[in-house]
Amino acid sequence: MLKWSNSKIGRYKIIDTQKGRFIVDTFRSTPKILLLATSPSIVKFKMFQISSNNDAFNKDKGKPSIGTLSIVLITQPFVTLIYQLGKQLFINYSVNDYMIFKVFLFISSILLSIGIYIFVSKVDEYKLKKTGSIKITEYSHDLVIKTNGQKNYSIISFLVLLILMAFIYLKSQDGTEAVILCVVSLITFGFMMISRYIAQTNYKELEYEIRENGSSDVK
Repeated sequence: MLKWSNSKIGRYKIIDTQKGRFIVDTFRSTPKILLLATSPSIVKFKMFQISSNNDAFNKDKGKPSIGTLSIVLITQPFVTLIYQLGKQLFINYSVNDYMIFKVFLFISSILLSIGIYIFVSKVDEYKLKKTGSIKITEYSHDLVIKTNGQKNYSIISFLVLLILMAFIYLKSQDGTEAVILCVVSLITFGFMMISRYIAQTNYKELEYEIRENGSSDVK
């Protein structure tokens, strides 16, 4: 059984095995985004080994962190501004008369969140180098998990929500479209972040291999 735990750097997870302690990079996985892997037979992660007593990556339990409520309060003025500007855009410029442009805005809100997710992951990469003096080329092992086709329904839930939001968005005609676009962006970003934790919840008790330089250790 793989023992997963969060590290102090979001996209990186810690696993403890009989072969030692490893840092797993959830961003460097195959399939690339686990959220989209509805039924993978094999999932691979890049990782590197650290000493069993290395606590540099441990999550600081006593250290205060920015919680969800704090993030909401910090971003509230920006959300309000975006909503006001968006509402004026839809009402004053009759965006509803240009359906192609309206659809373009919906797709753009999704792509924007994906871009933010990639940016946040790159920030995590910078933090990793700063914390452990690790170069990205120093991944020494691969974690190969045999899932036996275990299904992941995250993408289905995600698509259902997007379709529902798209239907409401296209039917709206009073400027509330701006709010819907913000919600779509949040939903997209949220589900992208969920992909970081799929391994911890779904791949704990499955057969796995730890591969180093072409060799393999079967567990």
